[in-house]
Amino acid sequence: MKRIVRYVPKWIAPRLALALLLTLVGVAGLLLVPPLFDDAKRGKERVATNPAEQPADAGRCPDNATDEAVQCEINAVRAARGLPPIRPRQSLRVAAQRHSEDMVRRHYFAHISPTGMTLAKRVR
Repeated sequence: MKRIVRYVPKWIAPRLALALLLTLVGVAGLLLVPPLFDDAKRGKERVATNPAEQPADAGRCPDNATDEAVQCEINAVRAARGLPPIRPRQSLRVAAQRHSEDMVRRHYFAHISPTGMTLAKRVR
């Protein structure tokens, strides 16, 4: 009966031991690190607000996902922050429609076309 002996390179064992040691140190570090934020301040400072939580004076927006509903929601958030409302621009609408048609025709999905056409170039 023939005995099969596998050859294991000498560098495997030290690297496995080092990997295990670093993993254990990393896990221990995650468990022992004090909280990054003070619990007293947590939840009091808000980075962003949800328009549904703070109703704006812009009125009730439609519940569907139309252009008008999206514009209404954006304007509600802008009004809550004292900013002027956005208005649709025909040049932007035409640029967006042409870009959408180009993406369908050439089978890609990106802000920049395969030829390098950017948003600024499309609007111009």
